[in-house]
Amino acid sequence: EFVCRSPAADVEGTCTVEIYVGGSGAGSECIGHQESPCVFAYHGLMFVDNLIPSTGTVMGGTRVTVVGSSFLEGDDLGCQVRTLHSWVFVPGSWFSSTVMACVTPFAESEGAVALEVTNNRADLSRSGAVFVYERIPTVVSLDLARGMVGLDSREFRIAVRGRHFIFSPWLACSLGTVSFVSTTLVLCDVETFGLESNVTLEVSNNGVDF
Repeated sequence: EFVCRSPAADVEGTCTVEIYVGGSGAGSECIGHQESPCVFAYHGLMFVDNLIPSTGTVMGGTRVTVVGSSFLEGDDLGCQVRTLHSWVFVPGSWFSSTVMACVTPFAESEGAVALEVTNNRADLSRSGAVFVYERIPTVVSLDLARGMVGLDSREFRIAVRGRHFIFSPWLACSLGTVSFVSTTLVLCDVETFGLESNVTLEVSNNGVDF
């Protein structure tokens, strides 16, 4: 086993690889097999334009849609997430050359980390994309809010008390619409039509993880 570095190429495409002993000039011995030559493929530079969502909980498991360019369908397509100690590879799902998805791994702490893509588990994009790990929002209690105005007879407002709620465009209730009050209180306006006697209400900071 040995390692060699691929030279730069002017265009995308495939080329054959032959292995020589003693150099590639006169007197060298080619030990490649012409009957079934090794093939190496060049592709365009990978780039990440957007992560949807760009935040998730430290528990991992957030499905992130990656929008960019030069994604190749294959078993080695994936995301590389920079954790506290190393890069972690997670497999990707290919949809097109510009859209893929991956699921975030567990993180030891909150904070922003680099997230890049790879087509071969070796070469990473250099896009500077950032994913932010956050604490898990927790619902402690639900109360029917009284004396609220602006709601019609088909809606009621629920005061959701808990922890780690974040004011952001992606804040959401699993039912109805949300209004941020504080990191420990949000209001969910829920339509009464079609509700059963018992329902579950959760809160998400990124619109994906409830």
